[in-house]
Amino acid sequence: MKKLTLISLMLISSQFAFAGSTPINKCRQTIILAFESVGKAIEHDDFSTANFSDFGITADEFNTLSPEEQQSIYIKITPLQIMIEQAINTINNNIAYVEGSMYQYFMVEELQQWRSYRDSLRKCLEQ
Repeated sequence: MKKLTLISLMLISSQFAFAGSTPINKCRQTIILAFESVGKAIEHDDFSTANFSDFGITADEFNTLSPEEQQSIYIKITPLQIMIEQAINTINNNIAYVEGSMYQYFMVEELQQWRSYRDSLRKCLEQ
């Protein structure tokens, strides 16, 4: 009985370990890392996790919320593809700012990292 319980626990824990490695989760993680690399903090559950109807408010009620509350809801209802595109645009803006300037020589690693994130995000759009 103890062996059966142990095997069951091992199987369950292995399923949880592989559950986080889906393509969508990898894309979400890349979005987080891309934004963090340019100094913008975002959490895994902050974006693309809800529909407007989930909040149980009308458009008029939404308009009466503070800008911070509106932004929080907006990010939660933004589709994942849009968040990917926003992350790519943010990365591209940073690359364009640094490339061709004197900062380019001091930020070689950051440029490589940004390009890597951009390439990974582009692959997410192809899925």
